[in-house]
Amino acid sequence: MLLLALLSVAIISASAQDSIVKYVDEGALLLGNGNISLNDPNPITITIDNYKQCVGNLILCFASVESLTDADCSLHFCDVSIHVQTMTSISAQAKFRGNSADFVLTVKEGPLSCHPEVTDGYHRYEVKLLPKHCQVIVKGAKPPGNDSDTGTSEIAEVLSDDHASSEEAVATTPKDSAASSTNTIWYIVGGVVAFLIILIITCIVLFIFVIKPWLARRRTNRRPSQTTLSKSVMKSSAQSSKKSEVYKTDIKPGHNETLSGSVEPSIEATNKPQMSEKKEWTPSEIKRIMPFIESVLMSLGRLNHIPDDTHQLIENLWDANVVHEVSDLEKIVLRAPADEAYVALIQMIPDLDHQLLKHKAKYGTIDTTDEPWEYANKAENPASMMYRLFAMSYPDVFKGVEGKLEDPVVSKLSIPGLYSLLFVDGFDEGFKKKLIVEMRARAAIILDQFTVTDLQGSAFPMHQLAIQYQLDRNGFILGSNVRD
Repeated sequence: MLLLALLSVAIISASAQDSIVKYVDEGALLLGNGNISLNDPNPITITIDNYKQCVGNLILCFASVESLTDADCSLHFCDVSIHVQTMTSISAQAKFRGNSADFVLTVKEGPLSCHPEVTDGYHRYEVKLLPKHCQVIVKGAKPPGNDSDTGTSEIAEVLSDDHASSEEAVATTPKDSAASSTNTIWYIVGGVVAFLIILIITCIVLFIFVIKPWLARRRTNRRPSQTTLSKSVMKSSAQSSKKSEVYKTDIKPGHNETLSGSVEPSIEATNKPQMSEKKEWTPSEIKRIMPFIESVLMSLGRLNHIPDDTHQLIENLWDANVVHEVSDLEKIVLRAPADEAYVALIQMIPDLDHQLLKHKAKYGTIDTTDEPWEYANKAENPASMMYRLFAMSYPDVFKGVEGKLEDPVVSKLSIPGLYSLLFVDGFDEGFKKKLIVEMRARAAIILDQFTVTDLQGSAFPMHQLAIQYQLDRNGFILGSNVRD
């Protein structure tokens, strides 16, 4: 912060200096009012460029050896006395060069003479008022550090009116007040620029050393651990029997609709052979089973159906480590026959919407703030609240997905992925009833491979489906009255 403070002081000082003088080829171009010391040669020569367009007056005072003063100057200072409108002077001789005029100071001896004071090769000036639309130059003045003619290396001092000594204080006139206001504006501008630079640097430092590492830790902590889940699968497989032929195939729609309109599970799901031989799973077999149980974000990412930036953003907002309480309506959706489960679903959604909108969720846009995500992440809220918030805040993720089980995305989604589709408003009642049965049918294919404890930390609703499967395997797919 000390470095930033020094940077601020340097910027403000540079702004003050630039507002008074600027060095050009001919000498020191006067830009504003104030007290300055210049290493210009004798005699003092003032050049006015573009003098034909000059508007206003020139009040320029130089330090004098005598204790005299002019009306517009401080004590020991005398006016150069150039009348800009007529381009005449009583104390300087004018020489014209096209649209430029050089006024060479001539001192006439007498009781009212003003001889310029030279200290270490420097003249001191008071710039009180400058004309407009023309340039006033102290001819021959050199930049600081370039004063070979005088043999000195002193830096030209640029002092504001506020730093002048009391003996050299500027008399207060209406013209002086206007000039002082101009200087004040320049100081304010310099201060604002310095503040903005400090603010930008501070924000960059905070982002690099504080915010970015925090986001990285948060992203790491919230990412579902496929390695941990794989180890769980391999551990439980030592107590399981030989896998069925269905497990060795890709995910397929698990049911067909009969002519009467009822929903039936697929033959593969209902006639899954019992496994007798115990065997430890290989990494390739684990890779096959992961598409059944992975989170909806991992499933959509595997199918390349979610943009990477959206995936990353939601992954940071969705705390996958929270174990949510399972509501009664959620249990009905996962347990009951399709018709009854659908009624529970449409009763659950309005309550979820009420709570989310109350916490400033913005459906249909990506402008939802962190507040509804933080609320939905609370353990006392149902996990379905997060699925609803995801589906309604990022509807574009599900664009192009057709409401049928044969859809390329639907047919390869994980079980949590199918559950997320229940909360998309774009799908009709018939398709959602099929989803409810299909979700259980796919779960039945792999639940023999796990104990309830194995799936305790997996994506919702895998653990709850495992519980219901243990309670009533025969009625699990089409619907059961056995309650948890």
